[in-house]
Amino acid sequence: MPAGQVPHAAMGAGGSGSLVRMRRLLDPHPKPGRATGLGIVLASAAAPLLPLLIACGPLT
Repeated sequence: MPAGQVPHAAMGAGGSGSLVRMRRLLDPHPKPGRATGLGIVLASAAAPLLPLLIACGPLT
């Protein structure tokens, strides 16, 4: 790809559209936000406690 062109046989459809698709696939993804990381940590901490809360929770 030195000239910025993709051979027509490289993907189902050649041309500049396939070059854009290849760049989207090969570029690194952005880092998730702080709230996403915090949500993952809280969910992973709460997951082992859910069966105990359901089985031994207060009976009303």
